[in-house]
Amino acid sequence: MFHISLRRFTAVLALCAMPMYPQGAKHAHSPAAIQSRPLIVLDSVVTEQWPASLEAVNVPDNIVFLNPGQCVRVGVAAVGDGFEHFLDGMSISYSVRAGDKYDDFPVQPAAASKLIKPDGGDFVTGALATAGIKNPLESTGSLAVSAARWCVPLDAAEGTARVTVNVTLNNKTRKLDEVSVQIESLGAAAAKSFKDMQELGSWMDSYHSHPEPGRLIAAVKLVAADHDENPNGLEFLKAAFAHDAATAKALGPYIAKMDKLPKMVSLVLLKNAGVQLIQPPVLSEDDEEFLKKSAALPDPYNMAPGTKLWMNLDLLWADFIATGRKEPIVAITRTLAWKSDYDAFAQMQKEGKRPTELTDSLIRGLTYSAAGWSLSSFDNNDPLAADYIQSILADPGTPSQIQEALKSMHTNSAFRHDH
Repeated sequence: MFHISLRRFTAVLALCAMPMYPQGAKHAHSPAAIQSRPLIVLDSVVTEQWPASLEAVNVPDNIVFLNPGQCVRVGVAAVGDGFEHFLDGMSISYSVRAGDKYDDFPVQPAAASKLIKPDGGDFVTGALATAGIKNPLESTGSLAVSAARWCVPLDAAEGTARVTVNVTLNNKTRKLDEVSVQIESLGAAAAKSFKDMQELGSWMDSYHSHPEPGRLIAAVKLVAADHDENPNGLEFLKAAFAHDAATAKALGPYIAKMDKLPKMVSLVLLKNAGVQLIQPPVLSEDDEEFLKKSAALPDPYNMAPGTKLWMNLDLLWADFIATGRKEPIVAITRTLAWKSDYDAFAQMQKEGKRPTELTDSLIRGLTYSAAGWSLSSFDNNDPLAADYIQSILADPGTPSQIQEALKSMHTNSAFRHDH
């Protein structure tokens, strides 16, 4: 009657050890209060990520580095007993001083808010769900963001932007701690380089949480110089150019100074991304003709029979790490509807049969397995991906077959990397 399985016991231990509040917050069992240090969050967190997520999300990364063209908002957090509605009715005003420029944003009601998960909360929620237990601490704080956004001017120089924030709640106004953001000019960014593909890969992996669009042309230089075919790198760059078009469109003068190969690769990628440069480089007639006739990159969302679906998965993940959008993950989860194709392949293996050709069914079955493994990996290691996967799982419009596959992601033998 009082027996508890080892899995349940492990989950409960993890729950007890889990931090009660978001990183940096005070201990529990104190009245709700506003945290004195505001966050600087990407505008896309508010306009793209939060609308596509559930009520509780992982706390977005605090932005401390920006390039011209990027836009951010101010976030204010609350923790303590009663945090869920503590920020209701709060207004935010703030100012930004960068060099000799000063921008002031008058008091306005907060534009959006979310409940915030504790550090490690996704792991615990998943472990408890496997044991049939609902996590009682799915959120331990709340975060509200300003209605006004600040965008770094395209002509911004190197320096530091200092942000002063005031919040008004229950007719009381409070000044929060001043925070600062480093500004890297487009000229300084264009002079950067990556020493090798490993350094570039690490930079790309974290791009969606800490984008540095001014350094995209440095990435193009290395990808263009690489002798190995790199469709994932090209897809990443195309998606990043499109997502951070406000910065990308100002890169013309720096692209003009590049050697011919990276210059033309940059222009082809920008064309695919639909970005028009403010000051495009002057090209020869031959280069103009080449650019005009350049083929479009493969469409990672094309899942038609006969396509290289296993490559599409990598391209979709490249899209995600470049943009932080939900759409690539939704497309990947749709391949989990191909379980019957995987079951047919597994039965073939069980009977010792070897396929004589790469049929569409076999491709779908292998893609199903690869998709489940990659989703499981990102669910474990990427907080934003975990938020999206949970929202897809909770969406009543998600087909039941896909929901079941997502629920069994971490225990399904078809999704093991060593399978």
